Amino acid sequence: MHRAPAAALLTIAVLATAGCVGPLKDFSLGTNCNTAVNTWQGMQVDLTSVLLFEGGPYDVTVSVPAAEATVATQIAGNSLDPLVVLLDVDLDRHPVTVNVEVTSPDGFTYEAADTVTPLASSPKSRACTGTTYWAGLQAQPDGQLIPLAWGEPARDAQGRVSVVVDSQCGVGAFYLEDGTTFVRVEGVLDDGTGGPPKGWASPVQRGWVDPSEDMPVFEDERGHREVFRPWLPGDTQITCAA
Repeated sequence: MHRAPAAALLTIAVLATAGCVGPLKDFSLGTNCNTAVNTWQGMQVDLTSVLLFEGGPYDVTVSVPAAEATVATQIAGNSLDPLVVLLDVDLDRHPVTVNVEVTSPDGFTYEAADTVTPLASSPKSRACTGTTYWAGLQAQPDGQLIPLAWGEPARDAQGRVSVVVDSQCGVGAFYLEDGTTFVRVEGVLDDGTGGPPKGWASPVQRGWVDPSEDMPVFEDERGHREVFRPWLPGDTQITCAA
């Protein structure tokens, strides 16, 4: 079984959550300014660095009081879904206060409140006029909301990014947001019968890697530590038998 790269999943989530996909004729002609062809306006809050991957599900509320805009949603920690919340809000160049609240049934709580300045984004279609604004934010453990550039992954204090490892047919591969594939150096790690090893979540296990390393080391909250290398033609770790 081949999985979609994380970048593709994030793009799908952005379009679906923000309601950005208009009629096909609008999309192809570039008449809808809220499409990937042009720009997306609103706010994105990445919670990857503050959530426990083994916790949840998390009830998340993000609000911009000055714009009377609020979104309440639920996200899971250990899943393929990006740990990101999108708020469709009309922003301009003026700073706004953003509030973030997170709770879960297992007692986890997180709160953040910060003032951020939206960034201008230029339309990429002749059909779009004016200037749109958006704010990409990364939630920090100390309650700050720091700027996060569009398309950039959230990083932990060690500079690592979060990835999810395929595990339902054994620990075999993970993907970076740009689609780069890495496979386990020592081959697929399974339970001897083609299933996930004991102590691994299935179908995926979320953890952290340093993408700048030639041989990234995957570590998670369950104490696993596995070494990976770039995928080469002929590698079978990304294939799951039916």
